[in-house]
Amino acid sequence: MATTRFLLTVTTIFVQLHVLAYQQDHHTSSINYRYPRGILPCKLYNVSKLHCAERNLTAVPDLPCSITLVDLSVNRLTKVNQSQFSGHKSLKVIYLQYNELGTIPENTFSNIALLEKLILSTTRIADISVTAFTRLFQLRKLNLSYNFLKHLPNGIFDDLLDLRWLNLKSNKFSSIPDHALAPLQSLQTLDLSRSYFTSFFLGEGFRNLTNLTTLLLRSSSGVSEINNATFENAADLPLIFLYFAWDVPPETIVDNRTLAPLRHIQFMSTFYEAQECIPYMETELLHYLQIYLAPPDAKITTTTLDFISKWNITLLELNLDLSYVSGIYDSPFRLFSNLIILRVSWVSHSMQHVSDKAFYGLGNLQDLYLAGNGMNILPVDAFSAFNKTGSLQLLDLSFNSYTGYFDQNSFESVRSLKQLDLSGNPIRYIGPWIHKLTYLEVLNLSSITSILPLETNAWTMALPFLSKISFNYPELHKIIILPLDLINKAPQLQTLSLKDTYVNKMRITFGGLATLHILDLTKSFTLVRDLEKKWHKQVHLHNLTYLTLASNKLGSVIDMQFNVTTPNVEYLDLNDNYIQELNRETLTSLKNLQYLDIGNNRLVALDGVVQLFNLVHLNISHNSISVVPEEFVELVNASALHLTQLDLSGNPFDCTCAIRPFKNWILTDNKVFLKPNEMYKCNTPKGFKGLSITEINLDCKSYLIFYVSIGVSAGLTLCLITIVVIKYRWHIRYLLFILCNRRRQYQPLMEEGEEGEDHPVNANLLRYDVFVSYAHDNDIDLAWVLNNLRPNLEEGIEPFRLCIGHARDFVPGTPLLETISEAIHNSRKTLVVLSPSYLESEWCYFETQHAWLRLLNEGQDVLILILLKPIPENKMTMWLRQFLCKKGYLRWPKDRAGQELFWRCLRELIKMKTTVDRRFDV
Repeated sequence: MATTRFLLTVTTIFVQLHVLAYQQDHHTSSINYRYPRGILPCKLYNVSKLHCAERNLTAVPDLPCSITLVDLSVNRLTKVNQSQFSGHKSLKVIYLQYNELGTIPENTFSNIALLEKLILSTTRIADISVTAFTRLFQLRKLNLSYNFLKHLPNGIFDDLLDLRWLNLKSNKFSSIPDHALAPLQSLQTLDLSRSYFTSFFLGEGFRNLTNLTTLLLRSSSGVSEINNATFENAADLPLIFLYFAWDVPPETIVDNRTLAPLRHIQFMSTFYEAQECIPYMETELLHYLQIYLAPPDAKITTTTLDFISKWNITLLELNLDLSYVSGIYDSPFRLFSNLIILRVSWVSHSMQHVSDKAFYGLGNLQDLYLAGNGMNILPVDAFSAFNKTGSLQLLDLSFNSYTGYFDQNSFESVRSLKQLDLSGNPIRYIGPWIHKLTYLEVLNLSSITSILPLETNAWTMALPFLSKISFNYPELHKIIILPLDLINKAPQLQTLSLKDTYVNKMRITFGGLATLHILDLTKSFTLVRDLEKKWHKQVHLHNLTYLTLASNKLGSVIDMQFNVTTPNVEYLDLNDNYIQELNRETLTSLKNLQYLDIGNNRLVALDGVVQLFNLVHLNISHNSISVVPEEFVELVNASALHLTQLDLSGNPFDCTCAIRPFKNWILTDNKVFLKPNEMYKCNTPKGFKGLSITEINLDCKSYLIFYVSIGVSAGLTLCLITIVVIKYRWHIRYLLFILCNRRRQYQPLMEEGEEGEDHPVNANLLRYDVFVSYAHDNDIDLAWVLNNLRPNLEEGIEPFRLCIGHARDFVPGTPLLETISEAIHNSRKTLVVLSPSYLESEWCYFETQHAWLRLLNEGQDVLILILLKPIPENKMTMWLRQFLCKKGYLRWPKDRAGQELFWRCLRELIKMKTTVDRRFDV
């Protein structure tokens, strides 16, 4: 019982300690603890850059004194003040966009002497103190766009002596705040677009903007007047770029000399309503003009562009995109002989007509953009304008309605083309017309809208300069039939894009494309097994540097042998491929690999990327990684890995002590750019689920020594108990039998003594006189018991009741251990039939020990020994030798006379009393 209590105590203590350790590893003292709003730790890079974006902050956290950049964008900040930024003498850049500041109080950013860039866009600012930017002598860039400012106080920019870029776009100004802008003598770019100006008048303050080169003006409301005085104060400014537009047409006609003071304009963007004043601009430098045409009849005709004919010599690019036109008639560009780039794309009306002489006069045109106009007939005759000069190099016909059944001579006039864009068209056929484009370098057939497969069988001749081909059939799931010998069609191919293309059974062979540098196979293969089996056999791209295999459901890339197929790849995209394992051998041979995207897979470990020492960018987001190994963190901290960007967001992290190295790494300085802390969520334990790993507190005290001590003690105790149990196993079994008898309320049996006193009990109450212990598995021993012992003891003048056990008296199916113990206990004597076979039986040994224990524990000498056969010397144990010497025994004789004496002696021994003096020598 003492042993049992000891074991129970040790087990209880061990279990309690184990539970305590588990709780300390998996929980903190406060399960639901979160960092208070406003002080959620930010990410510090290179000691100088503090990234606090997208932290859901409501207050500016304490900033380290050494920082040069702080990003507080996309939070819920409602106020800022001087105390939050004062004293940061090294601060150069502040990002505060996408917050809810409302106002900028006095001296908020004053005295940040080295501040160069301040971004306050989209922060709902309606009021700014006049002293908000005092003493910012080195500020160069200020963004106040997309706010609610109606005015700027005079003097607000007095100290911004070095400001060069100011964005006031999309505020609520009704007039241009020229007095506030007057001190900005270094200003070069000013964006005042998308406000509610009723007048574009530039006041006296603009005379001081002596370095202004770019001005953007656009009103979102109706402008009452645009007259000759509008830009008068900008006459001496070095304005090069002017954006001059309105959402609501002016109530009065623009005066014809409105733009005359602007003598240096080279790039201008304006509306059709300004056509009257454009001819009077006093500049001969205009190179770029973007004008939103809206002629009364929605047609571009010979006279439509006469108002800009003055600049036909200097104008190099004319942009008519998004104009309100339905067609090009006659020869509207006849005077623009020096034009290099012409854009007539995405017009409001579909281009129903392109005249045969539409491009007449454009002898030097190099780039022609006609995208998004709904044209379904190729203007072949219109292209004849380029037949003689052969200057056209780029033709953009994307997102029209061409089917691709072009005439063989459709591109005869533009044989000089180097780039042809037919994307977004229902192209179904690449015919002999492609053979005319012998100088073609780039062919774009992406975003094809045809519901039929693209046929390329008629493409039989090589294009020797073709270096880039793009195919793309998004969401159509149609098979693209590529030429099987693409190597012969494009011997100099460097870029091949088959993104979103249905390539059946890898009909295209990549093996001979020795010049290929970029290969995009995103979502391109329908037979995944075919890709995995044939990749290493068909692909030998030793010059490939960019490879995308995203969204192909590969499942595994272990057998793709990148070291053989693409040994020099630098960019590898394996995103969304159901990859579960990425062993080290798969990618370690790629010595030049710098960018690896393996996000949206099913990886559970980082083993496959730990040894990629040249990686710069690694995306392993949205996998099944629960722990970032400490080995990985140490390699990054030691600069063994050259990572600059790492994305581990969206993984189900196990927030136990194993996550502590990664958590500490996030919160400490390093050179790796990570997603915001909120992107790293706990998945387990239940108390931390959904929390950022930076928000939890882990108590990770080491209990290793304590656990080792407990383990060693428990181990030694267990060994000791095992030895005791093995040595005294029969004693233990007997004690258990006695305990069971007591539990069942059995009473000890008494027999009557010679002098009338009570001794263990009347024999008539016993079930048996003799329990016979013998080797029941031995046929000779069993035969002797049944044929000799039984008849002589049970059938004589004084019959005895025998229990012969297995051969007769034991009920099959009952527990043998309990049956033997009960039979011995309910017998006056136990008769042991010794033989060599008897010593080999475990059950015989148990029966002997059980009878022997009755002598030790009850004082009942019940044992009678019969030596049936001599015991060999090698089987005579020390215990048996001592037992035979002390106890004595009967030997079974061979002669008949001896046997009669044997039976007479045996009967006398059986009748002898069993009770003895307990003081005996054993």
